[in-house]
Amino acid sequence: MPRTVDREQVLDRALKVFWERGFAATSYEDLVSASGASRNGLYSEFGDKKSLFLVAIRRYRETFVAQLLSGLRADDVSAADIREVVLGVAKMAGRPTKRRGCFLANAAMDQANCTASVQKAIRDHMEGMAAEFASAYERVGLSKKRSRELGNYCTGVLHGLFVLARAQANTSMVEAFAANAVKALP
Repeated sequence: MPRTVDREQVLDRALKVFWERGFAATSYEDLVSASGASRNGLYSEFGDKKSLFLVAIRRYRETFVAQLLSGLRADDVSAADIREVVLGVAKMAGRPTKRRGCFLANAAMDQANCTASVQKAIRDHMEGMAAEFASAYERVGLSKKRSRELGNYCTGVLHGLFVLARAQANTSMVEAFAANAVKALP
């Protein structure tokens, strides 16, 4: 990689390409072109396309997902805070521009999902997201069992919202889905 382009910048650019096009439709040349790195530099830093994809998944979880779920991490989190996280995703998913959906929900539906390592990364993401919601509900005071159920539910709702976004569903459909989903939450 050229010294003028840092690793995180290269990775963010590659992530954007994977997010927009998916694993199968992205060539290594697309990644080289978008990243600003040389082919040899990109390969020596990240490896082949699948390896770079797995690093991009980790980057997505550490940046975008961490920010998205930050409202769940306070010790004094409330049920209203949890509902606000879901509604915040709905607002994002319903925006009329840049409706790419969730990178990992897209990946789960992409041909990239056929490899065991990508399947595991997607499962880890889903389980991690569900655990974040469950932990928040436990701090609200719900039982461990009910918190796990709601963690799984909220994870499904968020991914459903992003699938609607990727499918270019109209804003009113996204908002109605979110409003009904939130009614089921404590």
